[in-house]
Amino acid sequence: MGMIVVLPWPADDAASLEQLYAEVDQQYCLVALPVPLPESKTAQYLNAIRIGETNGLPLLCLAVMHDEGIIGKIDLFRSPDQSAEIDIVLKQRFTHQGYGTEALRQAIAMIRQIHWCTSIHAYIRQDNLPAVKLMEASGFTANRRFKADIMKEENGLYQLSVVQGIEYVLQL
Repeated sequence: MGMIVVLPWPADDAASLEQLYAEVDQQYCLVALPVPLPESKTAQYLNAIRIGETNGLPLLCLAVMHDEGIIGKIDLFRSPDQSAEIDIVLKQRFTHQGYGTEALRQAIAMIRQIHWCTSIHAYIRQDNLPAVKLMEASGFTANRRFKADIMKEENGLYQLSVVQGIEYVLQL
């Protein structure tokens, strides 16, 4: 396993963002993103990273760096109650090797050091066993089951589907 470092996302790096999502297996994502990413949405997202805010709420975006460059991303969205929701993605060829565990360990240490939030919530599809293992290995505890209505694009048409999952929480 190569060295992992978690750093603030390079705010103007649309190419790395595009490449990351092109190499992410989105089968377990609650919301799958279209690849290539729409230019206008990418510009909005990169602006949100630059200013550290999205929809009026604080955003912290971290790049998971490896010898080969950016291999993943961790987003945290903070609510007014000081809790944060986390989203983690890694390029498919770097999954199941401990990179996510190390990246999450470093991110949690950084978040604690800067007192960014009081708790972290992760919403995991119930069939995403690697993410369940990651959360449990990182000190998160299962809090509750949830159902979410998700719009999925298939062949240019949007279909409503219900996703079931588990909310995991880490108190900081």
